[in-house]
Amino acid sequence: MRRAPRQEQVIEIREANPDKSGIEIAHELGISRQRVSQILLKCGYPCPRHRKPVKYCARCGKEIVNAKGYFCLACYNNNLHRRSTISLRCAYCGKEFTRTRGYINAALKKDQKHFFCGYSCWAKKIWAKRKGIKAATEPCSA
Repeated sequence: MRRAPRQEQVIEIREANPDKSGIEIAHELGISRQRVSQILLKCGYPCPRHRKPVKYCARCGKEIVNAKGYFCLACYNNNLHRRSTISLRCAYCGKEFTRTRGYINAALKKDQKHFFCGYSCWAKKIWAKRKGIKAATEPCSA
């Protein structure tokens, strides 16, 4: 298929610099942006505005394909996107456990001063407090 000289010029510029916008090509050749867009689409070259921006994983730097988030599928599946966890000690039994930073921040905003490893320790502490008994520190089953 024989192309017009104007089409040849547009294609040459696009092949030489694929990131050049249609406006820049139009300004260089003295034609409208719309005409440049028509020529590029007719010849099978995507216009920069039709091109999706390339995203890279915030964790590993790989290119993200068809994703809305900030992480590639491998990093997302490996739970690398999740918030960091913090080790705590149960206020009732003394057992060490972990909670996410978000959980701890939310609890601190509600003026929570004690953290428990599970419901059983929390319930024992609350019932001991309501009955006026000093809670014994015994290991829990949780």
